[in-house]
Amino acid sequence: MNTMSSVSDNTTAAASIDLMPYINALVDARWWLLAATLASALTSAFWAYSKPYMYQSGAKVSVVDISDPGGVSPDDRRASEVLTLVEHGFVMGSTRDNYSDVMRARLVSRQFTMRFLDQENVYRLFYPAHWDVEKQQWIDGFAPDRGESFTRFRDEVRSIALDEETDILTVSMSWPDPEVARDLANKYVHAFNEFIRERTREDVNRKQAFLHEELMRSDILVI
Repeated sequence: MNTMSSVSDNTTAAASIDLMPYINALVDARWWLLAATLASALTSAFWAYSKPYMYQSGAKVSVVDISDPGGVSPDDRRASEVLTLVEHGFVMGSTRDNYSDVMRARLVSRQFTMRFLDQENVYRLFYPAHWDVEKQQWIDGFAPDRGESFTRFRDEVRSIALDEETDILTVSMSWPDPEVARDLANKYVHAFNEFIRERTREDVNRKQAFLHEELMRSDILVI
């Protein structure tokens, strides 16, 4: 019994002796650890406060599903519906199941995004130092980088969220000025409505021209 007790005491003592250097090191370095923690906290706080406060404004929209447009083919019967769209409603050209996905893809497409950036001259927001507000023109013939502006707008300003339960889209814009964020969101939705209306009219006109040409080639007498 004495032998087992002695071995146990020796093991405990050895473990205590092995841990002591680490404990002593931690005690000695406590001030360094505290200083490092404070420095990290101050750096994070400075970085956070140095960033401009961002406001986000969103416009909720939905894709208008023309379930029974009438006519011969869903793709050919859209002209009358285009004129009766409510504000912030997106026209659907057919009843394909994936058309909502197509419309969302067009909403964030480079084609429409660049059209919006050009139409609203969003470049002036990215290069304010080169924009003369009073004269509404670029200073000394400055030419903004359209590619960089597209990337910044896509990654930093615009965001699109879909509520899968209601199929409602939220078009959000982030900007340090809340009024700018609001205007960008509303104008983006309005511009997309116009973009889709133009595509619809062009498509209808193209198909009408095609049908007219086919009728002219046929043997049917048109009175």
